[in-house]
Amino acid sequence: MSVKGWIVHLPSPSYSTPSRCASCLGPKETEIKVQATSKSGNIRTTLTMSFPYCTACAQRAAKERVRGLLVFLGAMMIGGACALAFAFANVFVELPIREIVAAILAIPAAIGLALVTRPPLPAAPATARGDAIFLRSTSGDVLCTNEAFAQSLAQANRTGARPGSKWMTTESWAPFAVLLGGGMAIAGFAYWAPGSMLQLPREHDYSSTPGAYSPPPHATPAPTPLRPRR
Repeated sequence: MSVKGWIVHLPSPSYSTPSRCASCLGPKETEIKVQATSKSGNIRTTLTMSFPYCTACAQRAAKERVRGLLVFLGAMMIGGACALAFAFANVFVELPIREIVAAILAIPAAIGLALVTRPPLPAAPATARGDAIFLRSTSGDVLCTNEAFAQSLAQANRTGARPGSKWMTTESWAPFAVLLGGGMAIAGFAYWAPGSMLQLPREHDYSSTPGAYSPPPHATPAPTPLRPRR
């Protein structure tokens, strides 16, 4: 579930890009901006870079971003639904154990949602389902999915390209979305649910139920009256 490619270090903010699509190497028709943010103490640094795309590859990248957002929200809903279902199933198991079981069942379902909705790889020479360039850090490291574009980019900036990968994809984010949605659902459940819902059920005491049959107490013999002496 990772994205493999080639890493190129670019000097920022001054850098050069080839005039062809980063995915299919076609003529440049538009640009896509990518950002990376880092924080050191109270100082937050954001780097924005633009890279060339053709119209078709740019549209495919935009659709993939929308899919990523929808999968994330869907995974949150799956996590929340499973968490609440197991929370209301007040059986003879502690609530934390029930929620662990819910997460174990929800995570594969969310990953399955991400895999089912993932589009196939585009026809060659395009190399990316979505974005073909990923900004890895505020120092200017970018990951290119197209090796030929990576070499051209490196040559234009007098640097080199080396193999690399990106692990945080839509499929990788799905389990985190499940845990986030489940955690939010359980927090709401713990806040709004009656106290009795947070305790394990106990055996019912029928003697305290109005109208319920209560067995008679055991009979005790009456005391024998004393006879006066003559």
